[in-house]
Amino acid sequence: MTDLNYFNRLVVYLRREWLLQLFRWRSLWLLWGQRGVGHIPKNASESPPLVELIIPFPAAGKLSVKQHDYYFRNLRNLMLKHLPRQVHFNFLATIYCDGENPVVKSFLETCDDPRFRYKATNGSESNWGHVQTCKGIEESEAEFIVRMNCDNKPFPDFLEILVQGASQNADVTYARVIYQGAAAREHFRTFADYPNELRALVIPKDTIGSLEFRNIDCMNYMVRSAVAKNHANCWGNNYASDWQFIENIVKDGGNTRFIDRIIGYKC
Repeated sequence: MTDLNYFNRLVVYLRREWLLQLFRWRSLWLLWGQRGVGHIPKNASESPPLVELIIPFPAAGKLSVKQHDYYFRNLRNLMLKHLPRQVHFNFLATIYCDGENPVVKSFLETCDDPRFRYKATNGSESNWGHVQTCKGIEESEAEFIVRMNCDNKPFPDFLEILVQGASQNADVTYARVIYQGAAAREHFRTFADYPNELRALVIPKDTIGSLEFRNIDCMNYMVRSAVAKNHANCWGNNYASDWQFIENIVKDGGNTRFIDRIIGYKC
């Protein structure tokens, strides 16, 4: 019986790993299908809208050394590699810490980029960065707001694509992202039973980008600031607050637009 149980677990494990590899290859195929797509033309006489990226980060001492190193390493990668390459250059990136974090503050000062800003709450809340997100929305003076994590990997046209959608009078614009690493494994466990599981590592996972819980996550949407401020209090101590935030906007009559393009990786 023990051998049989071991064999069954092995079969489940191998099937899962095989599907994950299949999903990764399909993700690459989707990216290949986007090759050659040019950048969105801009009217040179118009100033591009200001977008604020709100990026929550833990306070000093809140995580183990290993965890903090992981997040800080990815934050450096985001600020030094992915954000400077954005085609849409008119943005602010606010690193909002859950309490003071001198390491992050010092790093941002060395970046010497006026678009990078450091903020911190008075104390630690420890709820997935939702307090920082709420405060960031309330304090923002930008036209649009994007919430993302420090280990996200936006493509160079990430902001440009979202801004294009918002130019069509949309209050919420969202596009596709691909899950990688730990996020891919967690996403697989959560949604593997859906009939369209071959798209489980890409959200939205259908061909029409339906607006529902499983198709909204941090990084894959942008919200008009004036609308976001009316719903900032939707952020609570809940893992699904991204969806609750968007759902409240839609219920209040907010316009949405789906852009069928892949705009980055979520790790």
